[in-house]
Amino acid sequence: MKDYYMELIQYAPNPVTVTSREDLKVLWKNEDYPCLEAFLDFYECFQQSDDIRKSYFEFLPFEDIHMEGGGLVFAKGHQNLYTVGVESKDLVYNNPLVKYQKMPNGRWFNECASLHSFLFNSAGWQILNLMECVACMKANENKIKQMLDSLLFAFPADRKVLMGSNFKLFQNAEKNILICFDLLDNKLYFAASDDEILNDFEAKHSLELNYL
Repeated sequence: MKDYYMELIQYAPNPVTVTSREDLKVLWKNEDYPCLEAFLDFYECFQQSDDIRKSYFEFLPFEDIHMEGGGLVFAKGHQNLYTVGVESKDLVYNNPLVKYQKMPNGRWFNECASLHSFLFNSAGWQILNLMECVACMKANENKIKQMLDSLLFAFPADRKVLMGSNFKLFQNAEKNILICFDLLDNKLYFAASDDEILNDFEAKHSLELNYL
């Protein structure tokens, strides 16, 4: 997974400092659950990047991941409306379901079918929200399939990363535009480091984008 994150970092608008795995392990205050490896991959890259960790979801610093309300909590939802974590009963798996909890000690609801998928695709969404030029268009699953391998290239093409997330990451052939399909609002988001890159892409593919 770390290789995928390192490729994703190329889109980050600010420098990213990688934290050593051993330094992170010293900060871990919980049992050595099988899913710890997934968190280490993510936090090696983003522990020191507050801007990325907080741009949409608020991913807790590694040392603040904790047990709460029957689950291992590692993030807060958009605008702090809910907690995001792994329910206690799923901590026996190395790639467990990610769930959210609306009320303290309340029921856990499914958020994503895979921790690997949630962490990676959310990292891309966090970075996209920080990029200089962002635009969107309405889309659906059929539209995405039509665009695959011509406008959109899966990022990465790995089933354990693609499965079950509300965000699906892509990039263009030139790898200078980060693209994310948000299944919840049926919009396809495009982000680049400057307007010219996105304008050229829009004209080349005859798209009608709404710039944000």
